[in-house]
Amino acid sequence: ELGFIDTAQRKLYYQAQKKFEKEVKNGDYENASTTLDSLTEDLYKQCVGSEVSVYNYLPKKSEESTWDTFIQKAKTRKSIHVGATPFRWGDDTYKNLEIDIVMSVKPWVEELLEYYPMLFYNGEVDIICAYPMTVHFLRSLQWSGEEGYKNATRYKWKVGDDLAGYFKFSGNLMELMVRDAGHMVPADQPKWAFNMINMATGVFNHSLMDIVYNSDNEIDV
Repeated sequence: ELGFIDTAQRKLYYQAQKKFEKEVKNGDYENASTTLDSLTEDLYKQCVGSEVSVYNYLPKKSEESTWDTFIQKAKTRKSIHVGATPFRWGDDTYKNLEIDIVMSVKPWVEELLEYYPMLFYNGEVDIICAYPMTVHFLRSLQWSGEEGYKNATRYKWKVGDDLAGYFKFSGNLMELMVRDAGHMVPADQPKWAFNMINMATGVFNHSLMDIVYNSDNEIDV
């Protein structure tokens, strides 16, 4: 719906989607992983172009990353409990989890929702894990709060004077969309992400679920 592909190109994506679904259904997870990668790599470059990031489709200014410096600081190492373990970039983790990524955990989510609070969040301008896909998945879940979620009121989420996003919830399930953020929500909107995670993990004395709403369906935190 964003205009990056036309009807003919959509057919190519649809063919790849059907191929992926068949491979998953047959338990051919290795080829399913390859097919999935093509949707955001070869086919994406062909139809959309590598100039448009799958992580954030809005143009971004090139900025020097301070991540390497931050992650190596003694205070950071202590906070994330890694000790003196050397830090390095690499794809080993992704490669070892390629098969797991295409295997469904839907039954686990349905079961866990009966016992534990779960937050699903997406950045507004993410392509690779787009917000509508998460909503589609959540609406397909079969659990005790299913109808409550489908009929839940959607609220505005404000952090100070900022409209940070929108959310809805039912029982243990909360769905939240972060405005002006892509795949890397904490990098794009650090203040809002910090607020969201602290509430989700109970660091604050309140959560998104138990704050009183005003007449405009807004929530201020």
